[in-house]
Amino acid sequence: TSAAATTTTTSHMPVAIVQGEITLSVSDPATFASDPLAAAAVAASVATLVGVPSSYVQVELQVSVRRLLYAIDHHAHRRLQGQVIVTYTITLPSDGTADAAASVDNIEASLTTASE
Repeated sequence: TSAAATTTTTSHMPVAIVQGEITLSVSDPATFASDPLAAAAVAASVATLVGVPSSYVQVELQVSVRRLLYAIDHHAHRRLQGQVIVTYTITLPSDGTADAAASVDNIEASLTTASE
């Protein structure tokens, strides 16, 4: 006796995908970048900023550390400036509720305004 397995996959292609990066300055970048609650909060903030549900936003946090030299009393000292690079992806679903071009334009305008 043999049985044939049938798999049906239904995929919904996204209407549009918007990707970008934001740089955040934080006091402890390694802890911030590895904290799932921080990632969720950043995703929720991006979603609120552009006016989409947080379920549409995915983020990845990476530590970016620059060493800056500055002089005090003729001695060079090193100071760490803590930054986290947020790479975000906003995926608009193809459920028919969104006008893709208008939605992407609105998202990009919101992100441009926020960075000014």
